[in-house]
Amino acid sequence: MGRKLRHVLFFLLIILKEPNMPEAPCLCEPFSRVLCTKGLTSIPQNLPTSICSLCLENNLITKIEAGTFANLPRLEQLKLGGNLISEIHPGSFANLPMLEKLYLDNNKIRKIENGTFVNLPQLQRLVLGHNRIITICSSIFANLPQLQKLYLEHNQITTKHTGTLIANLPQLKSLFLNTNKITTIHPGTFGNLPQLQELWLANNDITDIYSGTFANLNQLKYLYSYRNDEWS
Repeated sequence: MGRKLRHVLFFLLIILKEPNMPEAPCLCEPFSRVLCTKGLTSIPQNLPTSICSLCLENNLITKIEAGTFANLPRLEQLKLGGNLISEIHPGSFANLPMLEKLYLDNNKIRKIENGTFVNLPQLQRLVLGHNRIITICSSIFANLPQLQKLYLEHNQITTKHTGTLIANLPQLKSLFLNTNKITTIHPGTFGNLPQLQELWLANNDITDIYSGTFANLNQLKYLYSYRNDEWS
């Protein structure tokens, strides 16, 4: 049995190498995990359809095409942080009904289109911090019924986008908007977040917060708002 397992892992190591890049193999780990590092410029194909965790962190990937992960329906965790991703096409994460954690931090993402995060009924954690996000289409996160943690820190999000950004997230518990370019918090911005417990607004340019902004956040325990003009 041990010899057979070694042969399977060796075979996977061969087929998961990116063409013309022998220094960048993928490693198949126990418990259906695949780790690919060291210089990948595109997302490898021919991945085992049974994997539940895929790590592509710290590579040189620049974009994600629609349907890239469609053959990985059992995927529960996907790590794409630390790449050069600037384009994410709508439908990039299609057919991932079991995905719970998605990491896209430390990339070069500027815009998120509608249709990027659809049909992800089990997604609980979405990490988009440390990018260059300026534009977020309306209700981009509206169809994520199980989302509990949303990381948007260290971007360039402005007041214009905060109103529709976090609509319809009934299970959201932690929201990270610190270190952006938000200047005003309008009434109703956080009006539909009944489970929110932790809110980060620190290190923005907030000068105006309207009365009743936090009135409906009955579960809120932690509000971080330092380094803003209105509390200085």
